[in-house]
Amino acid sequence: MNALLAAIAEKRGTPCFVYFAGTLGERAEALRAAFGGKVRLCFPIRANPHPAVLRRLGGGVDFFDAASAGELKAARAAGLAGSRLFLSGPGPRTADFAAVVGSRGAT
Repeated sequence: MNALLAAIAEKRGTPCFVYFAGTLGERAEALRAAFGGKVRLCFPIRANPHPAVLRRLGGGVDFFDAASAGELKAARAAGLAGSRLFLSGPGPRTADFAAVVGSRGAT
């Protein structure tokens, strides 16, 4: 693993972010299994709005939590269905609610 990360750092420079796509899905499944499959998983988009991360998690989690219209836009750009998105956070604006409501019928 260290050699792989060193090679990536050499090629891309540092700092850089490296994600292992398989690990993303594995962790979601491990969390679900830890609760005997009796939970629904929700990923907060603010934790990592990168489109590739959101797409990869699309098959592993049930819902995505957007805290703003900007996060909703990132989710939609990643191809996530509007029916899997909801809005939360400390102070969503009326425009944020309107964006979520407008996306609920989108596939």
